Amino acid sequence: MEKSSIVRPVILSSFVIVISLLHYLTPLHLPYLHDIFQRLYYLPMLSASPMPPIFFFNGVAT
Repeated sequence: MEKSSIVRPVILSSFVIVISLLHYLTPLHLPYLHDIFQRLYYLPMLSASPMPPIFFFNGVAT
């Protein structure tokens, strides 16, 4: 397995974790920040879309 095929999913996963922490740890009296962090969830999805789908379904095929 190439190094680039491992690095990209790790970066995307860490990006989702950071966004989740920002979203859930934001105080409730700051609703505009909740909205911003909620919209940031679209970025990892958009950046992962060019990835080959075989990576995500590798365990299903075996």
